[in-house]
Amino acid sequence: MSGTTDRPVTRLYLDTNVLIALAEGSDELSELLWDMFSTNAGNGFLCTSELTLAELAVLPYRDRKAELLHLYDGWFTSHALFAVARVDRTVLLGAAFIRGRHPGIRLPDAIHLATAASMGCSHILSADRRIPDEFKIETGEDDVYIAPAALSALRPDRPTLEAIIRKAAES
Repeated sequence: MSGTTDRPVTRLYLDTNVLIALAEGSDELSELLWDMFSTNAGNGFLCTSELTLAELAVLPYRDRKAELLHLYDGWFTSHALFAVARVDRTVLLGAAFIRGRHPGIRLPDAIHLATAASMGCSHILSADRRIPDEFKIETGEDDVYIAPAALSALRPDRPTLEAIIRKAAES
């Protein structure tokens, strides 16, 4: 799998760009994403944040694509594809912690990373190269709003998605 360590993928956080490729793509990548979703839907392995819905909805609102907006909204109300975490005070303070320690990380990415950490994810699936391949949250005893965590980024490419699908089929 590209962009990862040898650590097993125990829970996978989905970045917005992955869901855009799933819904709007018409290539091999989107087909593999659909396979990954169908083999993992509803089992708690895939997760994302409410922030993802806000990011997904921008273009459908701008381009007046109500059908796409309804698709995205349905994903977040049915919870059939993935678990969805709320953007709450703890996540926001965790994101502030991440930005304080890593000023180069943009706020939306910090919210995604803090959410992934709070959901116990081992990996984040993202095409965004600003998401580091390896990300550690190292805390001290006074850092009460976020727990230490280690996240590895996976890139949505054929070998990575096939490995995730294979793992789900073996389970």
